[in-house]
Amino acid sequence: MSLICYAKRTKDKVQLQEKPFASGGEGSLHRIKSPSHWRGLVAKIYHRPKRTKEREEKINLLIKHPPEELRAGQWPTFVWPRDILLTQDGRFLGFVMPFVQGKKLELLCLPKLPKKLNPSWQRLALDQKNSRELRLRIAFNLSLAIYRLHQTDRYVLVDLKPENVVLQSNGQLALVDMDSIQIKENGELKFMAPVATPEYSAPEYYKQDKPKSFAPSWDNFALAVILYKLLLGIHPYAASAASPNEQLVSLHQKIEAGLFVHHSEAQRLFKIIPPPHQGFLQFSDALQSLFIRSFVDGHNLPELRPLAEEWCWALLEELKDPELKQRFQQMLLQQGLQFKRLRRPSDILPPLEKEEKKWSDYLPRDYQLALAWKMPQLSYPKSAQQINLEINMDSWGNFILSLIATLATAVALLSSFPAIYDWMSKDLLQYPYWQIMLIIQGFFAFPILIFPVIIRGIHQLVHPKRFKWKKLKNNAQKLQNELDQWDSKLEKSKSKLVEFLKTELPPFQALERESKAIKLSYQEGLQRLDLAFEELLAQEQEHKAVIIAPILAQLQTELPELSSAHDFKSALEILRKAEQNELLAAQKEELGQEFHQFKAMAQAEKRLAFERLAAEEKRFFSYIEEQRELLQDRQKQDIQAQHNSLSRFKNLKAGYKQHLHLSARDGFSLILKLNEAGFHSMGQLDDINIPKAQFIFRDGRVLNLSDFSQNDVNLAHRFMHWLQACQKTERLTELELKRIDKFYAKEREELEAKARLAVPKFAKRKADLQQQAQDAFLAKKAQNIRQQYQEKRQQVRQAQQRFSQEMQLVLEERSPLYQALEEEAKQLQKKHKEQLNNLAHLHQHNLHQKLQEERHRLRDWQAENMAQIEITLQKKAGIEQQLSAYQP
Repeated sequence: MSLICYAKRTKDKVQLQEKPFASGGEGSLHRIKSPSHWRGLVAKIYHRPKRTKEREEKINLLIKHPPEELRAGQWPTFVWPRDILLTQDGRFLGFVMPFVQGKKLELLCLPKLPKKLNPSWQRLALDQKNSRELRLRIAFNLSLAIYRLHQTDRYVLVDLKPENVVLQSNGQLALVDMDSIQIKENGELKFMAPVATPEYSAPEYYKQDKPKSFAPSWDNFALAVILYKLLLGIHPYAASAASPNEQLVSLHQKIEAGLFVHHSEAQRLFKIIPPPHQGFLQFSDALQSLFIRSFVDGHNLPELRPLAEEWCWALLEELKDPELKQRFQQMLLQQGLQFKRLRRPSDILPPLEKEEKKWSDYLPRDYQLALAWKMPQLSYPKSAQQINLEINMDSWGNFILSLIATLATAVALLSSFPAIYDWMSKDLLQYPYWQIMLIIQGFFAFPILIFPVIIRGIHQLVHPKRFKWKKLKNNAQKLQNELDQWDSKLEKSKSKLVEFLKTELPPFQALERESKAIKLSYQEGLQRLDLAFEELLAQEQEHKAVIIAPILAQLQTELPELSSAHDFKSALEILRKAEQNELLAAQKEELGQEFHQFKAMAQAEKRLAFERLAAEEKRFFSYIEEQRELLQDRQKQDIQAQHNSLSRFKNLKAGYKQHLHLSARDGFSLILKLNEAGFHSMGQLDDINIPKAQFIFRDGRVLNLSDFSQNDVNLAHRFMHWLQACQKTERLTELELKRIDKFYAKEREELEAKARLAVPKFAKRKADLQQQAQDAFLAKKAQNIRQQYQEKRQQVRQAQQRFSQEMQLVLEERSPLYQALEEEAKQLQKKHKEQLNNLAHLHQHNLHQKLQEERHRLRDWQAENMAQIEITLQKKAGIEQQLSAYQP
């Protein structure tokens, strides 16, 4: 079954394999069956919920503006959409793109490579001798790809990670998942990137105000992470953090906190740093500086992260490859001159011959077949039954050999140890008991051990299938002998034929000499055209210098800091470095009067935040003070209540009814008399003498109860009980007072604890507000710096646009020169190719005429002989199939 769809641009009918060979969260990948010229492509069909109009527009925009490859027909650096696929009724299905094979770059980001990989990959292992240079080349290729993509000023990958990079063992790589990138058009965000991977996401992703769109600096961070992992096999943030960051375990948390392993304060920030990070110290100072700028300086200021071009230059210095460096410089030169549409003749013309022809390529077809002929080999795996049968056929022989080996071993042992033989023959066998036991054991052991083997051997010898199998085997051997005879005969004939054909080598060698002369002439002509092309480029350089000089002079007048710029690229680079320096200086300078002015001019919400916090702090500590006073008042009230309760309990007037058990008249009369005598409360008493019915006061006075009542002794007992109750109540009151003191002490302690805890909290909130104000101030200052340099860059771009317009006019005027040069190169190629073809055809014609007369040398390869060999092979194949299908 096939899936039928239609290409939107080419209108081709596309037939896909219905079963996908890979699938993911967005869609599935299908191989293309037709048309034939699309065989090198693959189709991505989106799942139904993903087939939106917005996605179709995004794919259409990607197709409209592809990044230019360095050379046509090369390994694709970007797996870019080529065409949109539609259903028959015009509904969006997906797109087609190049099909690339290889390993994910993540494989090289591991400390060790899997052992199952073949040697071409194992040479990239970190412990191999030349792996560092190979990995540096891969790093350069990746940096170059990112540089070329960013040069379009349209695209940001956003989800740049090793899983989205397909790598071949020779270092070539391709970026996949291109339909998920961010797209800008005319500086405005057109399509957002849907996903980002936390391990490769820049720190600004974790801020409260997440970016609405991503700048190229986002990719620059991910690129630095990938390069670090590629060169060292470990993530740059993979280490155990020390206090107070020990709770940060995941990599994205450490990225957010800026915990780069080689931070200047690494000893304070980390407890354990894995050993693979030590390889960082072997990098050159330039590479180390780029990594530090990526992860330390660029943590808060993304503009400080190195560009992909800077990585390219640093990696080239590490590689020390002058040829690669020269090619990179030429690419930059062509981009600067806008010569992407112009290529050297040697780059656009295919070679005269795809591959060098051997002398055998000129032979007639039947001669080539004769020289290439080999006896076909039939290989049928033996079935388990056939293997068992062969084993069974040899079982009787194996038994006899085993028996002989056992007897020989026994004889050798007895002859080697004569003492054992003497003991067995003279002592052991002399006893009748042992003789009888040996006879009995032998009688039972012989049939048990020997008879099954003998019977099985006899059964196999007379088994009818043995004879059938043996007959088939003999027939197969006869057919094989016949094939061997044919093979020997044809090999001898082939040797004679080769000896004869060697006599035709001189004409072929003459042909080679003439072909080399034609090719040399072609190369000389091509070099001449390349030199002419270089002269045209040099003239373009002169035109460029004439056009750019006044424009650059005017720009330098408007922007004096560009006085050292020699072109627009260097001008932009100067502005970028100046912007970085100002941002760094703004971050490091101390806050002065300008900051206080900023605070005074800040937004009302920001300005009132300090006032609200101060009011909240004042209210809180006022509340604490009120609570202190309230606790003190409550404590006094509780103590007073206890004292009042005790006083009422001791008061004679209040308690006589409860404790003296007198009538109201008698009791009241008695209390009045005692009050007149100065006795008002039981607290005045020290003791009571019951026999004498006397009150002993604390001040030493003594009062006789008989003076006030006739029932003095009985009344004394009642007063004694009252006094004892008062003493007990006093003790309980003392305990209650202690409890009250303890309770209010605890309340005061909790209140003071709240006050103590509130002090650092308010201090921290003040510091946070202060830091927020500082961050807002620095952000505002950085924004002003960025805005300032954005305006300057805009001036440079406007000047560059004026230059491009004037240069374009020159290019249009000189375009016929390049066209004429290209046409001359095509004619040169056509002329020399015709000469080569004519020469080859003449040699082939003469050779075929001569060999036509010698066709008797091919008689052994006649059709009837080949048919006879084919019949023999088929017979042997049939017998082999019967043997393989044998079932005993």
